[in-house]
Amino acid sequence: MRFHGLDLNLLVALDALLSEASVSRAANRLNISQSGMSGALSRLRDHFEDDLLVQIGGKMSLSPLARSLAEPLSDVLLRTQTIAALRPRFDPASAERHFTIGSSDYAASILIAAASRAATMAGPGITLGVRQIDPAVTSLLERGGIDFIITADQGLLSEHPSEVLFEDEFVCIAWSRNPRVKNSISLKQYRELPHVVAAFGIDARPSVFDAWLAQRREPPRNIAASLLNFALLPEFVIGTDRIATCHKRLAALWEKRFPIRVLPLPFDGPPFFECVQWHRAADRDPAIQWFCGLLREVAAAL
Repeated sequence: MRFHGLDLNLLVALDALLSEASVSRAANRLNISQSGMSGALSRLRDHFEDDLLVQIGGKMSLSPLARSLAEPLSDVLLRTQTIAALRPRFDPASAERHFTIGSSDYAASILIAAASRAATMAGPGITLGVRQIDPAVTSLLERGGIDFIITADQGLLSEHPSEVLFEDEFVCIAWSRNPRVKNSISLKQYRELPHVVAAFGIDARPSVFDAWLAQRREPPRNIAASLLNFALLPEFVIGTDRIATCHKRLAALWEKRFPIRVLPLPFDGPPFFECVQWHRAADRDPAIQWFCGLLREVAAAL
């Protein structure tokens, strides 16, 4: 089928070529011959009057026009995929659907574990995959590679729909037998005691709280340990005089499992809103809307 002179069947080939920047890899991705993909590239070059893929040194690179086509093309194909998958309604009891979610271990512990239990009760064919949220995972949402990200409002993408699921606040945790901490902690103690913090990824991205504290230009804290996720914080606090700052809901969960004491911050911390976001192309997908509703119900019961 042609539209404004372009064979629409070539759009899938163009997306593979732009994503892979290689004729052979694009052919493998679509399970067609390399000569077939070369023919598709030749027709695309004729239509756009541009090389699209240019040999530079020992590898192929995208032309400026090709780079400008990548995002709108991905968006068009995602919307087409959504249209093709639409059904009058989504029945979780009979459906087989896998949802992939980018999330911190905080949201996985507080929200997604309960959502997984609720999804299993709704239908045996509903399955979940959770990936640690990072810039690469966030970009996957933009390309339609995952269904949702669950993140603080500061981490949302402006061009995609989202909604707030719940609110939280920050508290301190300390070992229940920490001799330097009783039922409260002073600002002086907070500044002097050794801290355990979570920093994410190879670039050690700070948490929402740590980024907020840095913006306040407070005196530097005494950082004793920097960990790869929130879940390890109590393990590095127990048996020491260290403290950690974390979400109140997470601290309440840990308090049932570990010998820790939960203490209010000695100052007003930042507001914290946990949100869910999905791709704009899936905004009318009944399955996406059903799962959003499930998350909403679980969050309301927290």
